[in-house]
Amino acid sequence: MAYEVKPPHECELDIDDDAHVFLAGSIEMGTARDWQRDVVRRYANFERVVFFNPRRDDWDSSWAQTVDNPKFLEQVNWELEHILDVNVVFFYFDPETKAPVSMMELGFALGVDDTEFVIVCPPGFWRRGNIEIMANLCGEVVYDTLEEGYKVLDEIIATRAEVRMLRQRNDKRQ
Repeated sequence: MAYEVKPPHECELDIDDDAHVFLAGSIEMGTARDWQRDVVRRYANFERVVFFNPRRDDWDSSWAQTVDNPKFLEQVNWELEHILDVNVVFFYFDPETKAPVSMMELGFALGVDDTEFVIVCPPGFWRRGNIEIMANLCGEVVYDTLEEGYKVLDEIIATRAEVRMLRQRNDKRQ
């Protein structure tokens, strides 16, 4: 069964061999639909998949977005630390949002080694061209729909499962 972690919580599972996926992209509370919930539900029956969902249940939009605010600082640090720690980052840019922080996170994440990316940016997103240029520069593909992104994530999860099984088989032989 898939596992979901939201800020400020940490994952209590041993996830070294698992697909651990950060769900980056549009949130803008009240504007973006809760696409992260849809992803987690879609993969609910998958084994050894951990989703790090930055959509905080107790988010308070009145929090001052400054480094001096401990709650805000905790949120931002949680997101950046998990982008660095996961092996897959799944981005979704909702055309109904601006998502400037998500675009900044994309630039940050693309510089992380040993990470796989699924970047979904439908036509109509106001800065799709910027997303495409940045992704292409880093050898990544931009997908038009969540369904296309899901197919790629399915492949990544399947590949990680195969690698884990081969590693376990080799460990038993030794």
